Amino acid sequence: MKDEVTFSLSYEQLLQETEEEIKRLVNDNWKGTRGFLSRWEQASGVQTFFTVLAAKCTDGTDKAQQLRVREDEIRLQRLLDFRPRGQL
Repeated sequence: MKDEVTFSLSYEQLLQETEEEIKRLVNDNWKGTRGFLSRWEQASGVQTFFTVLAAKCTDGTDKAQQLRVREDEIRLQRLLDFRPRGQL
């Protein structure tokens, strides 16, 4: 890449944007519709992407950071539990 572009985004901003996007995708108004499974899969991808970015941006030796990321990952996973029963 010829001209690298960088920007700053705090962990809290990343977490907030991720949470809002997951909530938007699994909004209760979409439950029971045929498109819900696709939206849930998108939300799952957003959660996975957050986890990858957070893991890459933390200090691997800082146990407090690792714990915080893991706790936030679990909280985001709970948002995905809004899927209808019987659907993956």
